[in-house]
Amino acid sequence: MAENVPFMTFEAWRVELLRKVLHATDQQINDGEFADVTIPDLQDIARARWLEANGMVDLNTDQRLLFDLMSDISEEAYCAGWTSGNEFRLWAMLVEPDDSRSYGRADVQMEQIAEMRRLSDRIGGWIEYVIDESIDRAGWGERFVPIEHWLPRFRAYREEFPGVLS
Repeated sequence: MAENVPFMTFEAWRVELLRKVLHATDQQINDGEFADVTIPDLQDIARARWLEANGMVDLNTDQRLLFDLMSDISEEAYCAGWTSGNEFRLWAMLVEPDDSRSYGRADVQMEQIAEMRRLSDRIGGWIEYVIDESIDRAGWGERFVPIEHWLPRFRAYREEFPGVLS
């Protein structure tokens, strides 16, 4: 049986989020101080605060460029913005010259590999996509991993799933 949930107008919902996310006072709300703040703005602010509180940060410009390229390759290969293990398979292509460039229904181009390598070197790490039922959904999504943390993670993945990356 469905629980009775009180109806809330969109504006009432926005005001409630202003109070919870920005700790806005009634006076600030009535004065129109947050009149231009939208629901997506509030979601972005809440996500950024959650990430910061949990020791994570949003991607910077170069990290975002790498994520977008990796996502585009996944999309070409599997019609999915990020297929499971994408970060590991693409990294194998970077570091293992004899590794197959065949990926799903596509071949990863040498120019794409060179650009991923250039961006990875520039940011000093790699990008992973996290979906983890043990953490708040606000923490799901793309995440920068410094190279000193990425390399052991990649080695552990290769050991756990031998043959998957070639």
